[in-house]
Amino acid sequence: MLCTDQESNNKTATALDLLVAPAWKDAVHWVDIFWGGTDDTFRQWPGAVGSLEADVDGLRTYRPTARTWFTETVSAYERMENKPSRVSRETFLEKPPLVLSEPYVDAFGRGYLLSLSAPVVAPSQGSLPPFVVGVAGADLLIEDLTELITTIRIRSSNAATG
Repeated sequence: MLCTDQESNNKTATALDLLVAPAWKDAVHWVDIFWGGTDDTFRQWPGAVGSLEADVDGLRTYRPTARTWFTETVSAYERMENKPSRVSRETFLEKPPLVLSEPYVDAFGRGYLLSLSAPVVAPSQGSLPPFVVGVAGADLLIEDLTELITTIRIRSSNAATG
């Protein structure tokens, strides 16, 4: 997933778009879905332009690896006591450390948000253990969360229904 040239980055972005676009259509309560790589790549669905500031080389200055959502999620993975020695298609969803952010005001004026994020871990390679290659997450308006919670009904069996 980590790419060092623009052509590879474009192919990766296209592949991510093909994977995420169908899921995005079904996620009616998510404000956005995002990915930040350890190489500072960043993708967000639907697309949005944040900071347009650029460094002296003309590159955008938004660095996901410097953001709290990224560093806290990577730290949660590093603190895991029983990390799997291998990550495979069968085991990659077993007990991922999910990080729920503190409520914050959205930079685009949509209201108060919560972010839920998880590390994206590359499989073992030879003698190397699995390692974090990025963080994936989604944002939810607190207003929508409140609406979801108020629609939950508790049955006499204490099971929740929506």
